[in-house]
Formats: sequence, C-alpha cells, structure tokens
Amino acid sequence: TCFTYTDGIRHRPDLLHRTMPYGLVTDISLICDDREMHTVEEEKTKLHTDATAKAQCVFVPMVLYTKGTFGTKAMHFINQLGKAVLPSQQYTFTRELQHTVAIAAARGRAQALLAATSRLMWS
Repeated sequence: TCFTYTDGIRHRPDLLHRTMPYGLVTDISLICDDREMHTVEEEKTKLHTDATAKAQCVFVPMVLYTKGTFGTKAMHFINQLGKAVLPSQQYTFTRELQHTVAIAAARGRAQALLAATSRLMWS
C-alpha cells in the first residue's frame, strides 16, 4: 500500500522489485473465464500505472490463463528480463522462467482443487 491511488481505495500490486534506476512493479492475475487476456492487462495497467509512476516505478501486468497461456505483456516482461543476463544464457533463462511461472500456477490450481475436493467430501 505504498502507492497513492486516485480512487481512495488502498490497492496493492503483488510484487515490488527494487531495481535501478526505477522500481519495477508487477501485479499477477490468473484468469479462468472467457474474458480477453488483453482486457485484463489493460484494466490492471489503468489501475496501477499512474500511482506507480508517481513513485518513479514502472508497472508491468502479468496475466495468465489458468490453463497455462501467458498474456502478451507477461511474455514481454519475461523476455525483457532475459535480456539482462549474458547472451549465451538468455534462451535458457527465459525458458526456465516461463516454466517456473507455469509450475507455480499449476501448483496453485492443484491446491485449490484439493481444498475444494476435501471440503466437498466433508460436507
């Protein structure tokens, strides 16, 4: 809640990376419905960009479908991060980061399904 939003509500992005010369702010969403991914990216960008820019930070939305598809801005973000490592390591770094994010999303889905199943069994 370190950013000031114009609507008076205390919003909070998910990640704040202390990078130089600007901080990098990311908000992550997993979506499972038929909403267009770019619509969700635009909503997040509209919500967070002005508030984070006032604090000299850059905002990047990261939106993924629960089935594993990455949004265009999430892929751009991962590719930009890949450019920060040695050229010989860029491909491997980018692929491993995509894989790690996909695994984290899959684990979250699995835990949610297990929790829902156990609740149904005890009802």
